[in-house]
Amino acid sequence: QIDFGGNFDANPLFGLAARKFYIDGNLATEIEIPEGVTTINDFQLAYNPVTTKYILPSSLTTIKPKAFRNNTSLTTITCAAVVPPTCGVDVFKSVPTSCIIYVPAGSVDAYKAANGWNVFANILPLEATGIKDVQGSEFNAQGPSYNLNGMIVGDNYKGIVVQNGKKVFRR
Repeated sequence: QIDFGGNFDANPLFGLAARKFYIDGNLATEIEIPEGVTTINDFQLAYNPVTTKYILPSSLTTIKPKAFRNNTSLTTITCAAVVPPTCGVDVFKSVPTSCIIYVPAGSVDAYKAANGWNVFANILPLEATGIKDVQGSEFNAQGPSYNLNGMIVGDNYKGIVVQNGKKVFRR
């Protein structure tokens, strides 16, 4: 849960002065909410005109009122939750309706029908990964061997070596 103690003014984005969010001194144009967070509270990520992308975890179940209000530069939200998180009033107020929403492939229709999410014109399926094909290679017992410090070792070296990307124990 993201919580500023119920004090909206404690949100660094809320109010007239901040309007920009920094993480480790860098302007946060992309923000990933960590896995395990279940709730985003009222106004918690509101008034952020510079963030263009949010990544929301599969654990997210609730987004309270106005949580993303006035995120006017938002172009992409990726939400890994299979069930669309319940949205409070005006969660996405002033977020461009052209913002692309990526959700689990089997959940697209549920998001299109879900209150709050249904304001977006583009709700698309997430691709599982960009990996299309995995191929193995033959183990070459004659290839060079490396110790765990990355140094090349000879055939009579005793201990754990890395040979062709595999750890091997030599006695």
